Amino acid sequence: MAAVQGVNPGVNRPVVMAVTPPELRGPAFAVLISVAEALAYALFNLGAGALGDTIGLQQVFLWVLVVLMLVNAAFCGVLHRTYARDVARALEGHA
Repeated sequence: MAAVQGVNPGVNRPVVMAVTPPELRGPAFAVLISVAEALAYALFNLGAGALGDTIGLQQVFLWVLVVLMLVNAAFCGVLHRTYARDVARALEGHA
């Protein structure tokens, strides 16, 4: 699971870089890493701990993580539909 989760930064960081104007990349990464990811990990840990007490950690890691990774993959797939247009907008703003 760690190997699969480790792919996530390799996907989302280049996307943020490509669709964000250069002068806003610092704040965009600050929000992504310090707010979005930190909040998501904190909420996941709280939820996984509570579920682990209820249904067992093995079930949490098997089902919740798999489902969350599939939801994340589906979300990235949806974002991919607008990726080319978003990159073009970011580039035309600096042409």
